[in-house]
Amino acid sequence: MNCRDISGMAPLYFTGELEHAQAAAFSEHLRKCPDCRQELAEQSAFDERFRAAILDEPVDEAALDQRIRDIIHAAPQNPHRWKQFIAGIAAVLVFGFVAYFALRFVRPNPVALAAARDHRIEIVDRQPRKWLSDRAAIEALAATQELAPSVLSALTPAGYRLAQARLCYLDGQVFLHLVYESSPGTVSLYLRRVDTSASSRVRLDTFAAEHVAGFQHGRLVAVLVTDQPDGVSRLAQSAASSL
Repeated sequence: MNCRDISGMAPLYFTGELEHAQAAAFSEHLRKCPDCRQELAEQSAFDERFRAAILDEPVDEAALDQRIRDIIHAAPQNPHRWKQFIAGIAAVLVFGFVAYFALRFVRPNPVALAAARDHRIEIVDRQPRKWLSDRAAIEALAATQELAPSVLSALTPAGYRLAQARLCYLDGQVFLHLVYESSPGTVSLYLRRVDTSASSRVRLDTFAAEHVAGFQHGRLVAVLVTDQPDGVSRLAQSAASSL
């Protein structure tokens, strides 16, 4: 995979539509190519600003409809100006479509997306990081985030062992990143205590080869990431029921 391939496939990478082999080759190229990493970082930042600009202002369908009616009412009688008139309607319709698309399809859960990227970089691509592997050290680190050892034990997936842990940032928030290993594969579990108590159903997302499940139980927010498409929902449901 070369730099031209990366540029052309970037939109599919961001929306999680690449096949597993393509996603792996894409990530491998990014690991070796600083220019492509920089280009994608800039593209990602632009996409976030674009989505924010659209999504911060909900689409007012009534206003959009009235705007189109106003344009039609003011349509020029001069046939030579119909091209400009049609272009004006097209611009309004395109904006409405883009806004609707952004609201309905584009915006991913930012924490889930950040978790998928973090898992890809730190676990799949094995980028150098400082990890704690001693159980006592992991429990001490968890305590700094108001997470008791009993929580770590309760959330350990059946058949897995706790291998390592560290703190990381997801969408600007500190999470405890726990890594569990077993013969089927590796699971990342991200935990964070929040101020507001709530309960939520498990939400599933997929980004490239990473499958993500997140939920909140009381003040605990949990996000699981794995490359096992059939396992993430079961693991999340099991974790949620164990609390």
